[in-house]
Amino acid sequence: MTEFCVYIHSRPDGSPFYVGKGVPRRAVDFAPSRRKAHHKNIVAKYGRENILVRTIDCESETHAFALEVEVIKCYRAAGLNLVNITDGGEGASGHVQNELQKAGFAKGRGKGLFALMHEVSQKNILAGLARGREKTAEWRKTPEGIAHAKRLTELGTARLNELRQEKRSIICADCGVEFQASNPKAMCCSRKCEQRVRRAKEKAERPVKPKYSHSTETRAKMAAAKKGTKQSPETIAKRNAWRKSDA
Repeated sequence: MTEFCVYIHSRPDGSPFYVGKGVPRRAVDFAPSRRKAHHKNIVAKYGRENILVRTIDCESETHAFALEVEVIKCYRAAGLNLVNITDGGEGASGHVQNELQKAGFAKGRGKGLFALMHEVSQKNILAGLARGREKTAEWRKTPEGIAHAKRLTELGTARLNELRQEKRSIICADCGVEFQASNPKAMCCSRKCEQRVRRAKEKAERPVKPKYSHSTETRAKMAAAKKGTKQSPETIAKRNAWRKSDA
């Protein structure tokens, strides 16, 4: 068995929807944490047991990168709609997995396949990952690896700029009107709606003032002091008028 390959995922009718590069076990790895959203949607629609997998053995990782680019190019020229975001030829083998990723990988492969493997098989897989890490570290230092990393940075920057320019539909948090905005943090259609939302939030967060500003002891002393005092007719009239207006 060769160490690297190019694999093709196809729908049950035989139409390819994804082209990838990796080791043979990567071709049958449908773990959700290791796939993009579009790829996961197609797998969920047909069921991972119904996805057709084809592998093409390669002599080296460099050969696998080049073949991946050619296969993607041919499929897209034929009018196939692939879920691949790029034109291929990027990525690196030998990714270091933490314990959470290992658990997710085992779960994605079925009923904990990695945990059910023989100890010798587990050691062989981990040894292969270690060899991949060594080769990847050496390859990154070569002119080809440096140029590849630079190209990935440029592609990522270009994609971020595209996302920032794309406008999406947003429902105003105040008036409920649908509007278009490129800012992902936008919530309101106008500055007036934004002010109303902010003021309502400030009012809700504002602490409620007590009905009386005096303490219980002070109010008791004031009530005791008022006992036995007589109010003037003017004061009584004002108090009755205030009570009527309040009612």
